Amino acid sequence: MVPAVPAAILTPKGGDPHAENCLTQLSADRLSPPKTGRVIHWDRTLSGFGLRVTANGAKSWVAMYRVNGKAVMETIGSHAKVQEIGDARDLARASMRKADAGTHPVEEKRAEAARGAVTTVRAALDRYLAEGGRTSKTGPWKLKTAKEWRRIFTHDVLPHWGERSLAEIAKPDVLALVNDKAARRERQRKGAPSPGSAVQAGKMLTRLRTFFAWAAANNLIGGYGEGLLG
Repeated sequence: MVPAVPAAILTPKGGDPHAENCLTQLSADRLSPPKTGRVIHWDRTLSGFGLRVTANGAKSWVAMYRVNGKAVMETIGSHAKVQEIGDARDLARASMRKADAGTHPVEEKRAEAARGAVTTVRAALDRYLAEGGRTSKTGPWKLKTAKEWRRIFTHDVLPHWGERSLAEIAKPDVLALVNDKAARRERQRKGAPSPGSAVQAGKMLTRLRTFFAWAAANNLIGGYGEGLLG
């Protein structure tokens, strides 16, 4: 059965979406591009799996399935990257199994890409400080707040964790960092009172809680930010 997809997606105007529905390695390799638009050649072996071909000759494997009742079209990969039809079918089956279990494969891929783009604590902190609270419920930070947060992360966090993977930071790492801060006496800054080291450690812990909650909300650490500092 050909999945229910709008005809405009399946084929250029006037085409026949059922013209090629028996995909083989040979047919996939030899499929010609349509004159206009794009066409999806559905596979008879695995329902919901097909090869999309565009007018400029680009070929991509696709999978059509439902997640919680909503139709989803996933691009599995280009024909140039995944050359074997058997491999493409296996990837499509894997996504379909996830969909059957209630997981959204496309959203999962996006979250993984986001985590991969920000791999180190330094990179994540750079993004966090650049946003300056604009995505938070309380709104953008005040200039004084932004300056103080940057000072704390630059002085106390980056020298220890800067090049480490954000995902590998665990609760013992946080406790060690905070305890080390509490054990040190900071030199008084010119023109400013110097709070006790325990107070400074408490401020750092508060900033770290907020940072890891932000990282979890942005799918950079998988969603365990609150448990990390609980």
